[in-house]
Amino acid sequence: LYEKITSNKLLYGLVKNAGCIIGESAGSMVTAEYRRSYRNDKAVVTKGLGILKDTIIEAHYTQRNRQQSLRDEMKQCGAKYGIGIDSLTAVVVDSKNYPGRYEVLGNGLVEFIKRESS
Repeated sequence: LYEKITSNKLLYGLVKNAGCIIGESAGSMVTAEYRRSYRNDKAVVTKGLGILKDTIIEAHYTQRNRQQSLRDEMKQCGAKYGIGIDSLTAVVVDSKNYPGRYEVLGNGLVEFIKRESS
């Protein structure tokens, strides 16, 4: 899906400028500037759609024990922000005000991590 969107200039423009984007699991992860994907059965960090700048998102956060993975991926790609989102939980983000404000929906954990300046 990522490749279909990014290879079509018109579609990519529509997605980047959409008033509302809803993504579940991998669909949420692809909205960030960076995303985890797999090559030869190995996890790698690649470019996402870039809607949430300087960010990587990890879905099913505590259910799959991805807390350390998110931090490692942030270091690997140099992302300033990491968002861990549990299952059955959502984050509502206005990309124009990001990362200033966001709203959590559901009962799961959402962890917003900001990389410390070095």
